[in-house]
Amino acid sequence: MSDKLKKVLKYVFAAALAAILVYLALKDMDWKVFMSAFGQTRWGYVALSLLCALLALIFRVERWHDLMLPINRDIRRIDLWDSCNIGNLVSVAVPWVSLFVRCGAISDKKTPYDKTLGTILMERAWDCLMVLLFCILAIFLNTGNIAEWFYENIAKGLAGRLNLNLGLIFACLLLLGALFIFLCFKLRKKIPLADKLAGWIEGIFEGFKSFKEVQHKPRFILYSVLLWTSYMLMCLCIFHALPMLSHLGLSDALFLFTVGNLSSLLPVPGGFGAYHYFVALALSGLYDVSWEIGILFATLIHETRSLMLVALGVLSLLFFQKRRASRG
Repeated sequence: MSDKLKKVLKYVFAAALAAILVYLALKDMDWKVFMSAFGQTRWGYVALSLLCALLALIFRVERWHDLMLPINRDIRRIDLWDSCNIGNLVSVAVPWVSLFVRCGAISDKKTPYDKTLGTILMERAWDCLMVLLFCILAIFLNTGNIAEWFYENIAKGLAGRLNLNLGLIFACLLLLGALFIFLCFKLRKKIPLADKLAGWIEGIFEGFKSFKEVQHKPRFILYSVLLWTSYMLMCLCIFHALPMLSHLGLSDALFLFTVGNLSSLLPVPGGFGAYHYFVALALSGLYDVSWEIGILFATLIHETRSLMLVALGVLSLLFFQKRRASRG
């Protein structure tokens, strides 16, 4: 099978999965209820939600800047900002590629691709840690049965489909990853591809080590907390944007923000369909909110933020190319 055909099949699969999730999310919708609730939307809170999304982008760039300084002391925030926005623009259409696009946009002779990729992977590791911590915090703060909902609707479902224990799945993935890395280094002198992969892995670990050289580690941690707090506040703002959800509070926003992040695990463009389905499932199953209100809540967060990312991405792409051309 050619590489071109593989890419086509990958995109077809992603589009098909997104279409299935959109169908599941919308098949039983009562559009009169949806439009009635839409008409009651308080758009000032929606704008405030977008401001929180913008703040999250700023905190992400500031955090990345701290990580990149040990690699390139001359790295500019504006270039990091543009590369982040360009990556987000691509991720709206093509899933799971934003980190590679970010690397490609910012990389040059002074900023090696592999080391830059390492910093982004470390960012992702911190992001996963923050989501986990926020989820635990939501469970402790919320009087609802969040832990049981997670187990019944997410964890148990994933494990049940494979007829495996979740712990066993995780252990197998770790073992396969370790075996892959071992073979890359073992065969690097015999197989050119293994040598290239081993070189990338070494570069990635160098990027991870850059955290040791970050001069302001507490500030880096603070940026991580502020970044994900901003995303959580987006949910809180949309609660207030919809009168029928205004009784929900901070712990509920923590939980729904965590559920929404599950959509990023599926290879669908921009999380479209997956985000709406998971969030509506959580709202209807745990808070006894109608499915239509759940879809409206997800739409107000997801679509407004996606439009903002597209606009910022297009602007950054234009200005980034213009600066690159002027530098020769």
